Amino acid sequence: MKPFVTLATQPGLLDTAWRHVSSQKGLWRPGVPISWVRLHVLRHVGLLAEELRSGRYEPDPPRRFSIQKGDGSERPLASYYLRDRFAQRLVLLALAPRVEPILHESSYAYRPLCSSDMAVCRAREWIRRGYIWLATADIARCFENIPHDGVLRRIADVTDLGVLEPVLRAWLGAPESHRGLPQGMVLSPLLCNLYLNSMDWAMAARDVPFVRYADDILLFARSRGQARGALLAAGAEAGRLGLALHPDKTTLAMSSRSLVFLGRRMPGLLEAHQDENWLEAA
Repeated sequence: MKPFVTLATQPGLLDTAWRHVSSQKGLWRPGVPISWVRLHVLRHVGLLAEELRSGRYEPDPPRRFSIQKGDGSERPLASYYLRDRFAQRLVLLALAPRVEPILHESSYAYRPLCSSDMAVCRAREWIRRGYIWLATADIARCFENIPHDGVLRRIADVTDLGVLEPVLRAWLGAPESHRGLPQGMVLSPLLCNLYLNSMDWAMAARDVPFVRYADDILLFARSRGQARGALLAAGAEAGRLGLALHPDKTTLAMSSRSLVFLGRRMPGLLEAHQDENWLEAA
């Protein structure tokens, strides 16, 4: 079997990754504008691929900053140079085909052919089937709290990063806490899904219907007691991953038009049972 880095630097992926960054504005590296790289694409891309294969690739430190969220908390972001975003795209293109087949079907964020509309449609379908008690949950500071070693173990289950492991650790940053998927890193959405995948399958093993969209989770049950049990189970599974549910964003209620998931209202009970077109309703 070819080393992962060889797969990640094959010509087809190099071409695809270049098309992702070639039209973007910014610096390829400190002091090197992307316009210069466009003049000598083969040289720069070839050098990067060789550095990755030989283990000599060294990422440039990203610019890290924070923006204020609606609740007053801060969301840390990272802005990478285009050279690193290109390399991250290569890893993503090689890693995604190995990760995607093992993800649970009830996970809808950051996946090809999936959307928030599909997540809402699945949620409404569960309600139509009689799972009218809903527990909503949000993983507190999900991206910021995912442990690096846990992510690397999940990756090791599907492939051996080899010489790319120290590169990924450098992209992740946070040497003090060893936690957090930088929002701004091309790989972060895929790695988030990969890390939370064990939680998804654990909930499925408990026969708990659910829909997850990134860190937003909606659990379904036929009774209040079952919904409460599902919520406790979700909290326990999150705890096993070193994460926690946000106490202020956890609710337990019967489905109604006042309950909003991913910006869309859930159906009221009469609506769910009497209107055959409600699945398409806003």
